[in-house]
Amino acid sequence: MTSSPLTSFASDVSRLADDPHAIGERLRALLSEDDWLAPEHREPDPDAYRQHLLYVSPDRDVSIVALVWLPRPSTEEDIHDVTAVGDEPTISIHVYGADIEQLGTSIYRRFDDWPVRRLAPA
Repeated sequence: MTSSPLTSFASDVSRLADDPHAIGERLRALLSEDDWLAPEHREPDPDAYRQHLLYVSPDRDVSIVALVWLPRPSTEEDIHDVTAVGDEPTISIHVYGADIEQLGTSIYRRFDDWPVRRLAPA
């Protein structure tokens, strides 16, 4: 990999995999820079969100993903609800402690058959 803000971030994330707060601080620094995300990783899907896998560590325990949503109201009831507003696509960067390339995403996984646990009144 050639040196770029993303490759530098990926290297730091792999080193800091056990320190999510340090990863968050490093992500804040990355997001303060412009033009590090390639144009093809900014492309939305016309019908749903689009996931762009940016990086998977060599030992496959860290993944970095860009998610892109077009502006529109949320059309589904879901436990994970994201609404993009404005006139431009919304892009979020996610760092996972797993191999998203192999595991995929659980955003559309349903858990309807799981028992509901109610908290006892306080």
